[in-house]
Amino acid sequence: WFPKGHKLSLEPVLTDQNDDVRKYKSRVDTPYGVLEIELFESIRQSITIAGNPVKSEVDFNKILWYIKEVRNYTDDIREKIEHTRNEVGDDCLITFFIPQPYELYCIFSREEAIYMEYDHPEKFFELQREIFDTVMHVIPAAIEAGADLILYGSVGTELYSPEIFEKYLLAPSIAYASEIRKHGGVSSFHLCGKGWEYLKRGYFEKIDVDILEGLALYPTGDIKNIKDAREIIPENIIIRGSIDLDFLLKATPKEVYEATMDQINQIASRKHMVS
Repeated sequence: WFPKGHKLSLEPVLTDQNDDVRKYKSRVDTPYGVLEIELFESIRQSITIAGNPVKSEVDFNKILWYIKEVRNYTDDIREKIEHTRNEVGDDCLITFFIPQPYELYCIFSREEAIYMEYDHPEKFFELQREIFDTVMHVIPAAIEAGADLILYGSVGTELYSPEIFEKYLLAPSIAYASEIRKHGGVSSFHLCGKGWEYLKRGYFEKIDVDILEGLALYPTGDIKNIKDAREIIPENIIIRGSIDLDFLLKATPKEVYEATMDQINQIASRKHMVS
């Protein structure tokens, strides 16, 4: 979110590499010590978080401080987006990613994020509330600076049951979409993995998101075909997806063409973005 060299910028710094993997660390100074995140980059893949920054009480205080501190620097976030706009021009679309309050698996391990609700409920809710408040503070600044698309989302039922989605994700998702629309932006909800149950329960009609992306077909997800998904998603929502990435890496140009045409024919000119 921040310009290079900013005190809150989590810029990855290369620490080690071989023929297959590069290793990085992102570091930020806090009043509680250094907040450090480990990352790695495999050949032909993007950088991925390798280690979770919160492993102790002190680490929790570091991440909480960082989340709150972001609110003091919305002008710098604007500067970063404006600089990006100047670099790419007006004919490009800028996507700005915001976290969900329950997107804690980047901060804790996946299991610990779930356990924390039961073992430390006060801290769990405090962290979610602070993430939500910071994002609501940042959304207007991002859109005013020139961000076109505000992206957020959730993984599917492999990690979050519908009950967890309703308890922790539904209300903030609705609030985000409303705030984005209020300031003239476009909201896009990224749904990873198995999301068919979420679609059937009508979550996205309640959220009223502009774009629902990442409708994963078998075997990555549990959606049988795009036609079925399109029929149960409200017409005003644009759906985006879902040619499998593994298929794209291995398929011939002819096979990619045929898969694309198959999607287009299933949709029959309704609101859909092939991706």
